[in-house]
Amino acid sequence: GKTEVFVADAGQRMVWRFSKAGAMLGQIGDSAPGENAPPAFVIPSAYFDVAVSADGLPWVADPGRQKIGLYDLDGKKKMEWGESSMEWAGFCGCCNPSHFALLPGGGFVTAEKGLPRVKVYDSHGRWEGVVAEPDDFPPDALGLDLAVDGAGRIYVLVPAERQIRIYVRKLADEKQN
Repeated sequence: GKTEVFVADAGQRMVWRFSKAGAMLGQIGDSAPGENAPPAFVIPSAYFDVAVSADGLPWVADPGRQKIGLYDLDGKKKMEWGESSMEWAGFCGCCNPSHFALLPGGGFVTAEKGLPRVKVYDSHGRWEGVVAEPDDFPPDALGLDLAVDGAGRIYVLVPAERQIRIYVRKLADEKQN
């Protein structure tokens, strides 16, 4: 199993890395960026998420920049993807994705606030489809958290309805015209 725990701290704009026993192993982000250096993460609201890949590396949301980045254990960014856009492939608003989870095989499922929508991307961050659109949620839907199980089922927490919704991906030949 995984031997480390990563915690996204929106208040400090930092991802903390701990052993399972609770010993601090490191951090990703800057507690005080240099005078002319931009902060490692832009966190305009309290939403900040991290997920760990199968190889033990953290993917971290940078909601103020509408990106998700992969980091090594020393806190160096290896790659990132995402763009600001109202289109389905992008992230809209000031601070999205608000939550994300990793799919078996390396893809992503993301949730947005403001205009609540849940979407799927491949392992390179290319948009693949919509899980749930704004009309699927109540007007006050905020904080749609996500989880994925080993079979790829997507669990969406809808706090406004006190529900967990379970979505199962349709295969291309199952889609109706």
